[in-house]
This record gives sequence, structure tokens and C-alpha cells, in this order.
Amino acid sequence: MTFASGQVFAAKYCEELKGEVATKVESKGITKYTLEIMGTDQVGEK
Repeated sequence: MTFASGQVFAAKYCEELKGEVATKVESKGITKYTLEIMGTDQVGEK
């Protein structure tokens, strides 16, 4: 159960961080961008 609750916490943290980054990007006047949350195993694939 600890692992599952850790995943939930990580997902929530990622969503909060995504929102903070989006706010900063949009405050710079950038409106067309894509922001994706990826697992560490996916980094470098795109």
C-alpha cells in the first residue's frame, strides 16, 4: 500500500508542478506549447 500511496503523491506533485510551469510559460506570453509529464523511463524518446 505504501507504493500505491507514493504513486498518488507523485502524480499529484507532477500535476501541481505542471500547473506552476504552465503559469510561468503563459505569463511570458507563450500560448502555443505542449507540456507533458513523462516517466523517467521515457526521457529521451521524443
